[in-house]
Amino acid sequence: MTEHDSEATATLALTARQRETLLAFDPYFRTLHDRLVGLEGNVRGIVVTTAELADLAADLEDLADVARAPHARRLAAVRRRVDACRERRQKTDNWFAAATAPPPPREPIPGLVFQFRVTLLGVDPPVWRTLLVEDDDLYAFHHAIRTAMGWTQDVERHRFDVGGRCFGPWTGYGNDGPHGCEDERAAYVSDVFGDGKAAAGAWVYDLTADWRHELLLEAVVPWDFDIDYPTCLGGEGACPREGACPPETAGGPGLDRPVLDEDEPLPAIAVGDLAVERQAFDPAAVNSRLTDLPGQVYRWRQGWIG
Repeated sequence: MTEHDSEATATLALTARQRETLLAFDPYFRTLHDRLVGLEGNVRGIVVTTAELADLAADLEDLADVARAPHARRLAAVRRRVDACRERRQKTDNWFAAATAPPPPREPIPGLVFQFRVTLLGVDPPVWRTLLVEDDDLYAFHHAIRTAMGWTQDVERHRFDVGGRCFGPWTGYGNDGPHGCEDERAAYVSDVFGDGKAAAGAWVYDLTADWRHELLLEAVVPWDFDIDYPTCLGGEGACPREGACPPETAGGPGLDRPVLDEDEPLPAIAVGDLAVERQAFDPAAVNSRLTDLPGQVYRWRQGWIG
């Protein structure tokens, strides 16, 4: 079993007399012998696997009718501790299974395509993209934005802020995680943008650096058989991947920094007080990366259940 199955562990607290009783029935509890011997003090815990807890419960059940005082009383107390320990472990496993399970899949709304203008805030000259994306979950939308803007790292510390709600990656803590966000895999673009919903929002890349992007819904357009989605219709400002700016190591637009390469004659972009070489926006390079994205996202999704 995995960490949350057969090899999952728990700490079983036992008093000194309870340990003595278990050692007195050594043939039953031989696998625990080395962990029981040598412990000093009254209450001490031993680490056991969930499989060992199950075996221990079965052995204690067998001994319930044959043990005599004072061992019978101590074995009964151990059984209560084992049962409580198994219950806690089961609750943890149930929570983990529910938290790690992918959200129930739903079909996207067919033929629905969103046109967004994505603008990186806090930099000058501007860096923006116009994107066409099909209706899909916000996990896929995150990767479309990240790829089009040129951010090269798939950082988990990102989020969407739309209509007073926050959506982000699953963190291991469910929807009450450290960022307080709903699971981005459980919400589709059509759930938060469009008719009767938000017309604008924000996508924040790298919460430490706080690269904030404005998401402006420009139109909902018919699906086109001749277009591979997602696709970039236009933009300005080269991607960090191409060596332009802002570089991902810049640390965000709000930091005060010395100007780099003051004598550099090439045009530069200002990120706070940081100036970095600027290159021309290359739509062909952006769309080349976006062409490979659906297959990559599909493989990444398999990691949720693989």
